[in-house]
This record gives sequence, structure tokens and C-alpha cells, in this order.
Amino acid sequence: MRVTIEIEQGSMAAVLHGLKELPKKLGDRMMRKSLRRAIKPMLAEVKRMVPVGTRRYVRRGKVHEPGTLAKNIISTTRIRTGSFSAAVGIRGGWYKGDLFYGSFVHFGHRIGSRKLAGPSRVIRVDGRRRRVFPNDTRRWVAPQPFLSDAFEERHLECFGVLKSELREFFSQDAPVLFSRP
Repeated sequence: MRVTIEIEQGSMAAVLHGLKELPKKLGDRMMRKSLRRAIKPMLAEVKRMVPVGTRRYVRRGKVHEPGTLAKNIISTTRIRTGSFSAAVGIRGGWYKGDLFYGSFVHFGHRIGSRKLAGPSRVIRVDGRRRRVFPNDTRRWVAPQPFLSDAFEERHLECFGVLKSELREFFSQDAPVLFSRP
């Protein structure tokens, strides 16, 4: 899920203009620090909403305790020329590694072999080819979208924290940074 924020004229536009005036290394460090603080409420909410199993299981000789998925929810920040981003997700990514099941929990899945789905047809959906199984009798396990739900709960709080972090940085540190001896 990607969210793009466009800054309109006003106080935040002045903050971004001030950010461009800073040396690149200092501006990036300040922005990364602000993004990390802003994403904390989202990270905490996702960890709270992740379904936790009741028993341990073994996969490929490795023992997984209940709560393994919640412990491996991480936040990342990325700074590129002209854009800044922060994300919350599963360590390693969707459908990868020992935590592959987090994708099935979040997006839902069917139980059973694909062979039970019967013959498939290819249809076009939004201009793209998609394979469908019209006679699929496998049981559907409903999704538990912990990331999407946490985003809906906390995105405004995260944006507010980011705004206040940036305003605080420029109100306190800007006079010191821009003063020339």
C-alpha cells in the first residue's frame, strides 16, 4: 500500500524549502530521524493487530514459537533524490522465507492442492490476462489484513507526528544551522 503526500503552499511548504537549503547529508539525517519517529505508531499498531497462533510448529527443522510473525514486523526508511519514504512490513518480504505464511494470513488463501481447483480459463481483467478456476471447490480462508487495518487506524497520527517533527527541527535548529561566522 503506497500513499503519496503532496505538500501545498503553507507552513509545510516552508519546511520543505528549508530542507532543500540544508546540506544533503544533514537534511537526509534529519528526514530519516523524523520518518522513524513518525512510523512508530503504525509499527506498534501492526504488531498489536497481527494474529498470534496458540501453538509452536516446526518447519524444515526450525521451531517457530507463537508470535514469530509479530516479532518480525519491521519498519524501513528510504531516501532517494526528491523523495522520502517509510514502510512497515514483514522482514524479508511477502511470500518469502520462514515467514511466508504472513502473506496468506494478510491476503487470504485457499486450502488444498491446486489440482483440486479443476481446469482453468484465462480471462482479461483491466487489460491484463488472469487465470481463473471457475469450478474451484477448495475452502477459502478469509484474510486478516493487519497491515491495511493498522494503516486505516494510524495514518493520520503518523502524518501529524511527521509534521510536528519537521516543524520542531526547523524552529529549534534552523537559526544555529544557517548562522554564518
